[in-house]
Amino acid sequence: MVQAYADQSMLMDFFDAPYIIIMHRDQTQAMELKLYLERQGFQVDLAHTGEEVYHLIYDMHPDLLILDLVMPDIDSLELCQQIKQDRRLGYLPVIMMTETQEENQRLAGMLSGADEYLSKPVVPKELLLRVQALLWNKQRIDNLLKQKQTLVDDLAMRDAELKEARRIANQVKMLQRHFIHNVNHELRTPLLQIKSSVSMLSDIIHTSVSNKQANTLAEMATQATARLEGVVQNITQLEVFENSRREPMVLRYAISAATKHFQRSWSHQEDTKRIQTFLGVELPPVIGDQRAVTRILIALIENALKFSEDDQNVHISIRWLREDNVAWVGVKDHGIGIPEEKIEEIFEPFTQLDMGSTREYGGLGVGLTIAQMLARGMGTQIYVKSTVGEGSLFWFVLPVLEDFDHM
Repeated sequence: MVQAYADQSMLMDFFDAPYIIIMHRDQTQAMELKLYLERQGFQVDLAHTGEEVYHLIYDMHPDLLILDLVMPDIDSLELCQQIKQDRRLGYLPVIMMTETQEENQRLAGMLSGADEYLSKPVVPKELLLRVQALLWNKQRIDNLLKQKQTLVDDLAMRDAELKEARRIANQVKMLQRHFIHNVNHELRTPLLQIKSSVSMLSDIIHTSVSNKQANTLAEMATQATARLEGVVQNITQLEVFENSRREPMVLRYAISAATKHFQRSWSHQEDTKRIQTFLGVELPPVIGDQRAVTRILIALIENALKFSEDDQNVHISIRWLREDNVAWVGVKDHGIGIPEEKIEEIFEPFTQLDMGSTREYGGLGVGLTIAQMLARGMGTQIYVKSTVGEGSLFWFVLPVLEDFDHM
């Protein structure tokens, strides 16, 4: 190992004229060491006072420092400790020169943070080996510190990018909420006007005109308006999801609101007689969002009506599962059913069930997706049990309000 460090050509391959400061109280010995190290290819400056050494350290940023333990105007141990604690200097190796080989002086030098110590008079070749070894270590440590700083800077940059991405995401989410609210508000009013106008025109055409083509156009206008109404309803569900909250509610009110929705809907006015409700025993309040529960029921009932024949009923039922203290809410149909491998897919957006039937099922394919989002927003989810050709059962549960005195 000594031979490796003594190989000056190897050292110079890694260091470009390392800069060394020597502080020695004996100017003659200091000059001898300076000339010797310069012959080995190092840049060397001498410091004779504390003021000079401070100036050279903080202004010239040396690669290595050789300190005399005893100086007339400065405490070398204190200087060494300050150097080792100052992060601005990075890793600055220090060789401490002592008068003797006494244990107390060597211990003092080590406790000050010095990397090496040499007894005076210093043997130049020994000094050279110590200098080479410390500069070799310095290069490795400096590289590690640079890598660490690079990582720190990269993490800081990524953290800043993440914060900016979060800020933009929050802005987008806020804009999304405003957009959904405004679109919902702006569409509902003209939709009501369109419905009224189309209804009046349809009545006029049916009563005063026997033209088959005119009746067909009136029917097309009615269907188009009904589909537009469905789009607005989906947007309304998104607004409910964005503002969902969990609080005590009465399930009967949500079921009543859902059934009234179909009485007002052009698409399902004729289907309301197919919706059968079984409320069972009197239920205590539950924890949930009434608007969200209403929208979930609307989506489940609409799905059941869509995939059932016109003479098949849809059943809504609720039960109080006292053992688990939850309310069970189910919507059952007797329609085409869902293949087992397709059940998970029906909650994916823009997915429609195709059973190979010649019957066309309308809609955007987002109703069940939004319903599942609303359910999960309340801490529950929608479950499905289905048999092809026999029908499907959709259900979810909500916690009953604790400590409710139902007597």
